[in-house]
This record gives sequence, structure tokens and C-alpha cells, in this order.
Amino acid sequence: MDLVLYAIVYVCDEENRFGSRISQQIFPVTEGKHEKNTSYTFDKVFPPEATGGQVYEGTARSVVEDFLLGYNGLVCCYGQSQSGKSLTIASICIHVLQDIFVHIRQHAATMQYLVRLAYLEVHNESIIDLVGNKSASISLTMDLIGNFILQGHTNEPILSADHALSCIEAGRTKIIGKNGTSHTILRITMERERKNSNSPIHVAMLDIVDLAASHRVTVPPIDKSLLAFGHIIWQLSHHRTTALPYHDSILTQILQPTLTPSASLGLICTAAPSIESVGETHQTLKFASRAKRVRLELSLPVHHGSIQLEIYHRHLDALLSQRHSSDSIDNQIKLELAIRNLRQVILNLSE
Repeated sequence: MDLVLYAIVYVCDEENRFGSRISQQIFPVTEGKHEKNTSYTFDKVFPPEATGGQVYEGTARSVVEDFLLGYNGLVCCYGQSQSGKSLTIASICIHVLQDIFVHIRQHAATMQYLVRLAYLEVHNESIIDLVGNKSASISLTMDLIGNFILQGHTNEPILSADHALSCIEAGRTKIIGKNGTSHTILRITMERERKNSNSPIHVAMLDIVDLAASHRVTVPPIDKSLLAFGHIIWQLSHHRTTALPYHDSILTQILQPTLTPSASLGLICTAAPSIESVGETHQTLKFASRAKRVRLELSLPVHHGSIQLEIYHRHLDALLSQRHSSDSIDNQIKLELAIRNLRQVILNLSE
């Protein structure tokens, strides 16, 4: 399955090919004495008159459909400042939430759902909770199998689309980074369970991300999280077997469950319609062309499942085998504590 790449670029679609796969020459860029003609290919190019509903249908809708089937998903918007990026994400959020609760109503007779919402800002590698008023600090910890776990943030149970939108609207007033200098993440978690059944609870996660504004590499300061995000996209498009460097930034640690080839991904790029923005537009579209090479292989996330337990049991066996080879009392004590803690984790998952 391909990553679906879209662009909202302000160009004239003279051949009336709106909604189809096209190659659109955005500019010739003059570099010194040489003129460089560059064209980019997208799955959709939306002209200025496109409505929010059209943009949603052509971009995030397929990711939301996968999310409702139980897959993790990621929708993100990338582009320079003043290019309509945040307005695009705001419109998409409305349509996403409406579709989620329509789906819940349609399946209410056989399924029960719990929807939670978290709204976070990553600013200067710090995490800000935009929903709650908690004074406790938000942290990221790594579990035994290398997954980053977000803790200390508000994960609000949501009863309707209007309820969710009111939380988002209140959260926007708390955003610190202005003019696109921070990343905002709307995380929707949906637990579903078949009624009158002993089947396991399925949990899916959808992240909707307004990335910090893009800029040319020559402009300081360079956003660490934006660079790390781009690096993972590059890795996914070139070296899929290589371990992905989520640890490089706070943003990529948070997005670890959804920034992966096993999740459904959609990337929207925005470009400003001015000749002064040609350099930044080129930077944005060059990033997008790399993302176009990402290949996806969707798989349902494992929650409280046998695979995770099997990994923990294997790790426990390895620790037990070291019991008689410890060369000091301190190491033996540390080993016994690790064994006890891991046994408790296995017990909690088995309940």
C-alpha cells in the first residue's frame, strides 16, 4: 500500500484535471545563470476554490476509514508559514470527528466504544498539554521492547464531535508557539469491544499533526523535531529495514505508534502563492517528493496480545538464565529487581 501524498498548491489547473493524478510544473527556478525547471507529482492538487470537504475527502478520509477498521493512522500537514496549513488541519479535524461519531452511531447496536482525545504542543522540545490544567509534567518513557510511552497528559473521554471540538477550541488558546514555530498533535484513541462477547478490546490511535512551518535550511534556528520527522520519512523511503531514529526528538517519540509503515499515513503539503516564497515552496515540495517513495504494509496494532506477552516471557527467560552468572552482590540485586518488575508486568497484562 502506498502512502497517499496530496498537495494544496495555488496554481491554475488549465486542463481541468482537479482530483486526478497529475504532474504540475510549479515554477522554473533561476539559479545563477542556469534555469532549472522542476515538476512534482501528487495524488491530488487542490486549487484555491476547493472546499474543506473536498480537501478532506481527497486526503484524510482514507486514513480515517483505516482507523475505524482498527489501524493506527497519521495525517500531517507540512508547509511554510502563511500557506493555509493550520486552517487546513482545523477543517480536517471537524470532518474527522464527525465521521468517527457517525460510525459509532451506526454500530451502536453491536459494538461499544470509548473515544479519548489528547491535544499536545511540542515547543522547543517541551511538551505542553492543551486540554487539561494539570500541573504535573508530561514525560516519555521507554518500555522493555523499545516503545515510547507518553505519561502525565490529559486523555479526555469524548462523548460527541461537539464535545471534542470545544476541547480543541479551548486548547488553541493555550498554544505558545506563534506563527508556526511549534507542532500541535491531536491524538484520538478509540477502544472498541463487541457487546455480549469475551473478545479482546481493540485499540486504535489517530494522530492529526500541524507541523511547524517549513523554512530553508539556511535559516536558523533549525527545528530539531522537524528535522527528525523528515529524517524518519527519508529512512522509510530508502532503508525500511533500518531501525527508525525515534529518539532524535520529542515529536518523533510521541508519533512512534503512527509514524510507521504499519500505520495508515497521509501527508498534505501547502504552498504560498507568491514569488517571494519560491525557495521555501521548493524546500516543501522536495520533502514531499521524498515522502512519495514511502511504502506501507498496514498491520493491526497489538494490545494486550499474545505477541507482546511472548516477547516479555522471552526477556524474562534471558534474565533468569543470568541468575547464576552474576559476578557481584550489586549485580545480583539489580537482576532480581528486574526479574520481579518484569513478572509484575506480565501478570498485569495477563489479567
